[in-house]
Amino acid sequence: MNLRGIIAGIAVVVSGCGPPASTPEDLPRPDYDEFVSEVQPILAQRCANPSCHGATSRPFSVYAAEAHRRDKSRVFYDEALSEGELRANYDRARSFVVDGGTGPLLLVKPLAEEAGGIRHGDGEDVFMSPSEREYRIIEDWIEGGR
Repeated sequence: MNLRGIIAGIAVVVSGCGPPASTPEDLPRPDYDEFVSEVQPILAQRCANPSCHGATSRPFSVYAAEAHRRDKSRVFYDEALSEGELRANYDRARSFVVDGGTGPLLLVKPLAEEAGGIRHGDGEDVFMSPSEREYRIIEDWIEGGR
């Protein structure tokens, strides 16, 4: 790993949930359709709470039905995400697939420290074990894009 990667990884750990600095060309490209059908529902359920990543103030801001929306007038509406919202979620998720020095941040940040994760910004563990079904779905999606 180069010095830039090490510094970015340290910055992520110190700052909470921010992705390492990357250009769009540097980012992995896991399958978009798999993201929409398999990963997006997990992020919507586990991450899109307004007090968590369902807020524009978060580096990993997640759009979800009945929650955070690109169009503020649609917040809390029970309707499918627009293509633009899905693409934004996909691109944000891709930026967290980058290895911050301890593994893909989309996997290690929500994982309990006792299970090999790193401290999540708010201290909440999303996954207690890498053997959890939804964790494995995200991991498989990431691996498919390498």
